[in-house]
Amino acid sequence: MIYNGYKFKINNDLIIIDENKNEYDNSIELEKANLVLLEHFNENLKANSELIDENLLNTVNKKIGNASLYLNETTITNNNTEAFKFVADFTIDFWLNPSNENLTNYAAPVLTVKNDGGIWIGFLNGKFIIKKYNAPDNLMSVESPAIGEWTHIAICRKDGIIYLFYNGILQNSIADADTLVGGTLYIGTDGYNNYAKNTYIDELRILDGVAKWNTNFEVKNNEYSSEDGIVYHFDYYKIFQDTAEINTSEKKFGNGAKYFNDTGILYTSKEQENYEYELDFTIDYWIKISDENLTGIHPIMGGISTTAGPLWMHIMNGKFAVRDGEQDIVSLNPPATNEWTHIAICRKDGIIYVFYNGILQGTVSYNKAFLKGTLVIGMDIRGNYLKNSYIDELRIIDGYGRWTDNFSVPTDEYNY
Repeated sequence: MIYNGYKFKINNDLIIIDENKNEYDNSIELEKANLVLLEHFNENLKANSELIDENLLNTVNKKIGNASLYLNETTITNNNTEAFKFVADFTIDFWLNPSNENLTNYAAPVLTVKNDGGIWIGFLNGKFIIKKYNAPDNLMSVESPAIGEWTHIAICRKDGIIYLFYNGILQNSIADADTLVGGTLYIGTDGYNNYAKNTYIDELRILDGVAKWNTNFEVKNNEYSSEDGIVYHFDYYKIFQDTAEINTSEKKFGNGAKYFNDTGILYTSKEQENYEYELDFTIDYWIKISDENLTGIHPIMGGISTTAGPLWMHIMNGKFAVRDGEQDIVSLNPPATNEWTHIAICRKDGIIYVFYNGILQGTVSYNKAFLKGTLVIGMDIRGNYLKNSYIDELRIIDGYGRWTDNFSVPTDEYNY
């Protein structure tokens, strides 16, 4: 039974069991509820594809991942023309949620390769069409996929026969072994004045040389990896620019860590509201710094803003400092060089605590809010960088101060 937050075990006697476990469980729930950012910095096989204007992404109407691409007289392109030349077998598949407007317009292209003889996929005169660019005749003309709902569409060529599937069910096939000419890929238009209208597309894969299906199949609701050819997840990514490499040899947990050496990570400005710390917060990470950082200014992370006030951490003139953009709030001896150190900065009830490897290094009373700013790691806007250093397992929590006393450091990745 549970009473006043404690677990009790009923035997012959009434005993409180695992009181600390209750506190730990409550902390985990608070961490999850207030989590802003968790970066494992592991090597990832998923393709981030091209940098896509985040204003074209829709985070509400999506099929897989956290967003889809919204097409409404808009387009994205890919100029890797040779990648879209199909000599023999190929697979193009994607999820599509179209509107009725596409059936009433003359042409509403979904995906085209703009070159005479390139592939053309979309709506034409109320039908769903596969044809060759600028060719007078269609390769295939079938009824439209369902309007206003998600349909998995797959076009495959196997041994000279092109197959079209909706949700894994064969709709039509035709013999055509001609080379489909390469050119610029257009998504949402044919490169002229024809556009898809009020339509969503998600998880597009283009695979040359392999036909995934030529008979009915079970559709899987999962993201593809970069090993599957050219992949567009159409997901919203928090990172705008990342010049820091993943290092798979020097790591604390998982299969990689971020290596910083005159490089850095810049997150999108759209995320800066998440890094405004008005009250309690926790920021913790593993870091391995080189001796080069003990002279000069070397930012670890902070917020870029037009006004002073975002939270910053850096090593400056041989000291590790937490600052508010104007002044150092805490200044300490730096962590050991050339070895991994767990650093935690927490604020609880107006007191900021700094820990190395779970051991309290210093505290300071500081009640002011840290203003919002665009998160940056490993660099600042003044041309200062971390040197030959590694960061792993970064976690940011806003609204909860996790530690105020010495603690045992994590022994594995955070699993939430």
